Amino acid sequence: DEHAANFKMKGKRRRSNKYKLDWEWAKETSLDQISEQQLEKIYGVHFDRCTMTDDKTHAKSNCRGNPNCLIHLGEANWIASADVGTSAYMEVVENIIRQDNQFVGLRNLGATCYVNSLLQAWFFIPEFRNAIYNYRNELITDEVIDINLLTDNRFNLIGLQENMTMEDCNSEKLIVNKTPNKFAKSDAKSSSKSKQSLLNILYENVPEFIGNQERTLPTFASICDYLQLVFAFLQFSKRRYIDPSPLISFLGLDTNQQQDVQEFCQLTMALLETTLASQTDAKVRNSIQTLFQGEYSYITKCGSCNFTSERKATFFELDLTVAGHSTLEKSFDDFFKKETLDGSNQYYCEVCQRKRDASRHIGIDAFPPVLNIQLLRSTGQKKKLKSTLHFPEVLDMTKYLRHGSNTTSCIYDIKAVLIHRGTGTQSGHYFAHIKEDESKSWYVFNDETVYQLSGKKLQIDEDSMESDDLSQSNNKNSKPVKAGYHASRSAYMLVYTRRCSAVEDNRDIRKNVFLPRTIVNIVAEDNMCLKSWINAVEKQKQINHIMAISNKAEQINRIYPSFISDIDQSYEWICTEWLLDWLRKEETVSSIDNSSVLCDHKKLSPNFLPMVKRISQTSANELYTLFGGGPRLSKEDMCRQCVENICRRIQFDTKLNEDWKFIKSIATEKYTAGDNGFWVGKASLRNWKVLATKEFKKTIIESSSQTITEMSCLTEEDIESDIVTSPETTNYDAFEFNQDLLCGEHSNLTAVEKNRELVSETVWLLLKNYFPKATSYQVGSPICRHCEEVIQSKLECGENSKTLAINEKKFLSKLYSNKSRPSILDEGEYYILPMKFIKSWRNFIRQPLVSCRPQQIDLSDVLCEHNKLPFDPLMEFDQVNNYVNVTTEEWAELVNHYSIRLGSCTQIKITVKDKLCQCFPACCRICIDSSIEKRALEIKTYRNAKIYISKDCPDKEKSTDSFQEETEKGSRKRGIATTSPLRRSKRIILLTHDDWIHGRCRRGEVAVKISSDETLRDLKLKVMTEFQVAPFDQHLSLNGCELSDNDGTLGSLGIMPDCRLTLKIDLPVEIAEEVPRG
Repeated sequence: DEHAANFKMKGKRRRSNKYKLDWEWAKETSLDQISEQQLEKIYGVHFDRCTMTDDKTHAKSNCRGNPNCLIHLGEANWIASADVGTSAYMEVVENIIRQDNQFVGLRNLGATCYVNSLLQAWFFIPEFRNAIYNYRNELITDEVIDINLLTDNRFNLIGLQENMTMEDCNSEKLIVNKTPNKFAKSDAKSSSKSKQSLLNILYENVPEFIGNQERTLPTFASICDYLQLVFAFLQFSKRRYIDPSPLISFLGLDTNQQQDVQEFCQLTMALLETTLASQTDAKVRNSIQTLFQGEYSYITKCGSCNFTSERKATFFELDLTVAGHSTLEKSFDDFFKKETLDGSNQYYCEVCQRKRDASRHIGIDAFPPVLNIQLLRSTGQKKKLKSTLHFPEVLDMTKYLRHGSNTTSCIYDIKAVLIHRGTGTQSGHYFAHIKEDESKSWYVFNDETVYQLSGKKLQIDEDSMESDDLSQSNNKNSKPVKAGYHASRSAYMLVYTRRCSAVEDNRDIRKNVFLPRTIVNIVAEDNMCLKSWINAVEKQKQINHIMAISNKAEQINRIYPSFISDIDQSYEWICTEWLLDWLRKEETVSSIDNSSVLCDHKKLSPNFLPMVKRISQTSANELYTLFGGGPRLSKEDMCRQCVENICRRIQFDTKLNEDWKFIKSIATEKYTAGDNGFWVGKASLRNWKVLATKEFKKTIIESSSQTITEMSCLTEEDIESDIVTSPETTNYDAFEFNQDLLCGEHSNLTAVEKNRELVSETVWLLLKNYFPKATSYQVGSPICRHCEEVIQSKLECGENSKTLAINEKKFLSKLYSNKSRPSILDEGEYYILPMKFIKSWRNFIRQPLVSCRPQQIDLSDVLCEHNKLPFDPLMEFDQVNNYVNVTTEEWAELVNHYSIRLGSCTQIKITVKDKLCQCFPACCRICIDSSIEKRALEIKTYRNAKIYISKDCPDKEKSTDSFQEETEKGSRKRGIATTSPLRRSKRIILLTHDDWIHGRCRRGEVAVKISSDETLRDLKLKVMTEFQVAPFDQHLSLNGCELSDNDGTLGSLGIMPDCRLTLKIDLPVEIAEEVPRG
């Protein structure tokens, strides 16, 4: 689970930190003072050896950072000893056999943890268990057997096989393996590999669970018969856990789909109540009602006449809201609070004979002996509410009882807590905390795993499977838990039992158990098979040689024990990867290869220490004799030169960090020291730390021929600081310190002041230590004259551009702000300019020092390939954004400032005179027709577009006419003619009032998403979902024309995005006659 995974990761971190090399001494140690002891310390020679006794701390994995850890390399697969065999036997027996004073678990079949939790909670209610035991199926004729329990009244195992023989078992109804295992005859070769092989053999020979075999119970068995079988196994089985598959199959549950435990509890209770209703024994017949059923009343009181009405009801559980409540008592108060009935929810008073304001609440008439409380944690979005709820160990329900009772107690003790772990209600995991009555101890039932909690108190969070969401007082963010209370963020169901009730006084129930003979035979035979298997295992443990040892196993058993080498003994280093191959693979391995852990000096690199192990020279000699290879790495092969280089880097990093912090601390103060300052490139000053590290690597490589990879010892903090302080676009491989201080062409001091910064002499001397080749530029150093002249020239040009921009903006202000543009509706002349030129011109006017001034006007950007207008100014849908209309005065002003590109027409002019439109050059009919066809094709091809459908309404024509009147009235107010007097093209698309307001859903309409390739039949199916009308009763109309081709696509039928359809419905004759006319 997640908690175990986190624990394992933390364990790995602890081990990695434990074996992390300590280089603190290198910060102040001279290179010629590195001793032999320090060298061995760096190579981990003095690390502690790991032994098999430390197995738990290693989580069955080898310590990668410790060269002295020689366990968990794969040696356990070959080391033959009696201890390995014994541990294998003990492991299997502990996993299969139930120990004394231990309860039986239930196997999780995939997603059946919710069933297992409820079954365990019901099993520990003695009256319910006894009622199930006393159930008798009328269709099955069977003898009843009295099974005596032990005198301590605990559920200790009893030897059923001692009271019965195999002949007593009903073999006609059982499929039983008479020879539970054949381990004694197992092939010696198959058991010679490892402990795992032995475990596999043992598990394969565990006898099959008889309770899960075919025809275990007759086909006409009921749920109570299967519960009898499950409860009998839970009480008397010798297995650590059993398989509830027969009950799960009978109930028809999907083992891969988790259900809500509250819903399953309600359905199962109803099924049990129905099944037990046919029993002749009244105690058994009424057991569900007697144990779990309570009574309450819905009490409604009229606010006018105070008349009170009551409606009786029963309940098996109380559903309490968790949201907004911190304690169980507050949830109960919310459950029993009065509800006000007013407004549209008024109560009809029988006395007043009319609806009145009233109050309603729930009153408890009787509480059951077993009180089930369901905690509603669902948020309605398949997510679980994880707020903490405090609930008491002792629950007093006296104040909630309407009529006090002197004979029945209302004091309840906590019996069980069902926990749900997970974020959603459809997933996660259920398990239960249950209190055992005799010992008063708490147990955790988590499917197959059952264990007792320490002490007598319920400790939800300390011993649960996960500790991330159950609270105790040590949770800093949670409210402190009062004495006698418990808190949980995952409790899903609480079970309380009443004091001084039949639940507590149950001696007779525990003394004798009566079960049908068929059930007893099944449990007894399964126990007998297990006992025979245990006897075979015990016999096999007496064999001296458990596994036949092969040649390789003999080789490993001879060499591996001599691996361990003391510090004062001779030793060698060997590659871990080769050791793993030798100890884990059955086939013959290749020769020893240590070349992957060598440095450039042909010695063992300290950076590759996690990849080697230190073994004795005796075992190394034997390995090299058998397998050959090399090079051999002894004590003399620890590379002192690599260690010295690493020390240099550590000392360099220490000084670098100190200087970086000093320079950073004074960088915020602008230096103005007169003639004592020095110029530094801004980018170089900002990233000098990274550049200094690069220079250091170069020095190391040149001095010792060491690779950059070997010398890369940056800490995580250094890397993070380098990333933060470095510009994203800097290429450090090609960038040199103060390179940005020089001009690119002449290599002189740059004249651009924004690229350089003034620093003090102290800072410059620090930087000079890291960059000795950098040239010093003191204040007053001459700057590059050539660059200075260029900058001065640019400044003068910028002033000229700024003056031109101001003048042009002054005379063409409306064009710049795109206001008062001429249109086709205005009499007179106007010109057309390309939008490309206008955008460039506006950018220049806005930022004359940054943007370039357009050179000329290119009218070809507006014309088509035929040097004509590719659009009709009268066609509204052709008003694209690739040109701008300008007045005659604006055109004349622009022509004075900008030339017309040669090769294109000199002007594009539109003249509107006497309500006629004339274009120069003329409109290109070829391009216009092509554009119209392309647009029509695009309109007919669409995906997930919206259309609007409304039912046929008699007032629709009236509303349509009023809309047109309002549209024309509003148009006249704005001075716009609704019908243009200008000559229009025949291709003009007339817009209806529906098109004017497309994209908005009106009242009474429904928006439906469609695609052009869908058919009318598909659309009718969507309409059926929205209007609840069958497709054959639908008549859809577009613009008054009914659509009848059900197989036609919507695009071919002319249905476009945002259009509106009318739906007329065929009503049945009876309904149609009732509709009033007019």
